[in-house]
Amino acid sequence: MRILVAGAGKMGRDVGSRFLRAGLDVTWVERDDDRRAVFEKRLAKDIRRAAEEGETLGRSLVMAPGREVEPFDVLFEAVDETLEAKRSIVAEWAGSLVPGGLILSNASAILPSEIDPRCVGLHAFYPTALTGFCEVVVQADSPPERRRAAVALAARAGLRPIVQDEARAFAVNRLMLPVQDWALRAVVAGVDPAGVDAAAGHAWPRWEPLGVMDAIGLDTVAWSVARYRARMDAAESAAYVVLEDGLRILLAAGKRGAKVQDGIRIGGPLPWHPSGRLPPGLGLELEALFRNACAWALASRRLVPGDLALALGGLFGVPYRPADRDLLTPEARDRCERRASATGLAYWMPAPSDAGAIDPWSGDGS
Repeated sequence: MRILVAGAGKMGRDVGSRFLRAGLDVTWVERDDDRRAVFEKRLAKDIRRAAEEGETLGRSLVMAPGREVEPFDVLFEAVDETLEAKRSIVAEWAGSLVPGGLILSNASAILPSEIDPRCVGLHAFYPTALTGFCEVVVQADSPPERRRAAVALAARAGLRPIVQDEARAFAVNRLMLPVQDWALRAVVAGVDPAGVDAAAGHAWPRWEPLGVMDAIGLDTVAWSVARYRARMDAAESAAYVVLEDGLRILLAAGKRGAKVQDGIRIGGPLPWHPSGRLPPGLGLELEALFRNACAWALASRRLVPGDLALALGGLFGVPYRPADRDLLTPEARDRCERRASATGLAYWMPAPSDAGAIDPWSGDGS
């Protein structure tokens, strides 16, 4: 099988390398000369290491646009998170697919149907060596064999797929929105971002909502939030006004996150006056809010328990197993009810009490 990966950025490198290690032939195409040169050196080093370890890889090639290529079986696009960029790259390379070839997109907020009628989403989470899963987003009228091919390819690359239709697309990313909004509200109010992330880290492991936004890129997060809000009902969308507006202010100040070493947690001063005061109980509120988001994902059937287990285990290393009590504990439910009453924000409304008799924080996962 021959795969063309459009884009040698973080996700193109990561997912493409998994295809290569699965024994597939991978060609990366990258417009940016500097990025392409850096990637070629890294790829050569990885190939030497794999050879020393006795690992068998597929054939690899890194090239600039404009070269003739043999027909390939799969196009995996991992270019910038804008509709224009993704449509353009698919239009440019889809003609080089074999008949019936697979078009995959790593978009985290753009529906496959917006990119191309043949497209299937394959949204992975960096670094895939740790997360180990992906979201496969299938269009409503997509042929069954196209879905099967995408799922099989993800599995061959060692990624466990969470299969979604477009109505439930990007359900894992949407788990994070309420906490991102509440965390940024604290920063806008003058709270030190490091303190906010520290409070979140005490609530559950491997989760720093502000630091993660910096790592993803504030421009990418802003674009995604706008796309998610456009598909929400009015009440849900209104809850994220501060998140979208706050990101817009940060971008206007030149902050884009780790890619320019200037974001929420890093770089120059923030646009808001610091107060230095960490709200009491912020960490417990963030925990309650995330539990509630998980419970709503189950109640709305955006995720099933097995999918949520993959997400929590892959992203946070949190064990997720059946238990005797609701995922939204009485203490967390009480916090959500009080905040829902005080703020009117839709994401604080507690999920139904029977939304999964499960507790991912309930032990060592044994």
